[in-house]
Amino acid sequence: MNRLPIRHNDDQRPVNLPEFALFEIDGVDVAEWHRLPNGEGKPEQVHVYLHFKDPKMPTFVLRLKSTRAVDELITALITHRNGVWPKKQSPV
Repeated sequence: MNRLPIRHNDDQRPVNLPEFALFEIDGVDVAEWHRLPNGEGKPEQVHVYLHFKDPKMPTFVLRLKSTRAVDELITALITHRNGVWPKKQSPV
């Protein structure tokens, strides 16, 4: 299985994403994924569930299959959080 890299705009150019449709998110869940029913056995992946406000939209699941994938996503989020909200201005 090929691992897809998590890409992010690390050169900090402004991005407006006009070619993408944007959807309002109603909630986000993060959970461990187990191959066996009822959460039995050792967890094998981390899943991020995006629940959309539009009831016609299915839940989107981002499946992270390695510690490297989780670390890359966290690093990208922190990098861009700091670009939007510098540490001294961070809302949290």
